[in-house]
Amino acid sequence: MHERRQATSTGSVNDLHIDRHTNRQTTAIAGCPATLIRQRAGRSRSPYRTGGCGVLLALLFCLALPAHAQLVPVNKSTPTPTPTPKNAPAPIVLEAHAHEYGELREFVLPIKDFTFNNLADAPFNLRAAGQGKRLVLVHYFAAWCHSSNYDVDTINELYRKYKDQGFTVIAVCEYSKPDELREFIKRHQPEYPIVLESKRTKDRTSTEHYAYRQAMEDKRVWGTPLNIFLPAADFRADSAFVTSRTYIALGELMKPEVEKFIRQQLQLSDGTKN
Repeated sequence: MHERRQATSTGSVNDLHIDRHTNRQTTAIAGCPATLIRQRAGRSRSPYRTGGCGVLLALLFCLALPAHAQLVPVNKSTPTPTPTPKNAPAPIVLEAHAHEYGELREFVLPIKDFTFNNLADAPFNLRAAGQGKRLVLVHYFAAWCHSSNYDVDTINELYRKYKDQGFTVIAVCEYSKPDELREFIKRHQPEYPIVLESKRTKDRTSTEHYAYRQAMEDKRVWGTPLNIFLPAADFRADSAFVTSRTYIALGELMKPEVEKFIRQQLQLSDGTKN
């Protein structure tokens, strides 16, 4: 059992410590070099009785110390905090978020052809991207979304590994300002092309991304990331829709599951890259 009291600069009581084994309490006074006053727990001892002179001398000694004298803690194991310089920068605190994975499932969902521009205002067409490929991933994301910032690493790794085997990725940025997308690209260095469908959060309900989510009854508020895999062999050249056979994950990709799926779609044997 421990009880502690604050001391003043005039030499008042600093610490009251009751020893569990001897049931004796020790009082440390501000500035005193050691435990100078001892009292038996639950009983008071007059300074005029035996040992009272020693108590009075100790009090006079402590009162004679300068007002700025340091306190001597009873518990010497307590570390002294290191002062922070006035001009030191504030520490950067990274807020951690849990991953939000989505299981890959097959859907019958008509996917419209689109042409969106990248940050350099160069147009990018979905149907054209599928030419000569076996599998296309349309990756909807938001630059400020923590799950999207997780998912980019998985997609980048899969793209690098299978882009020469017939796999390609088109990332569609949603509800993000161009500067937010630039910062996202600077941070993650994605190697696949990125285009923008919307640049404002208030456009949430007016995008094709939102329409697809509604068709799949996606209950998430923003619905990013949304990953839609399209077999390029199913692409139609004479329709506004490129295909209706899709494989979709409402959330981050689970790498082992998705890589197995990609290898099957690219007709790669297990355990080998080609």
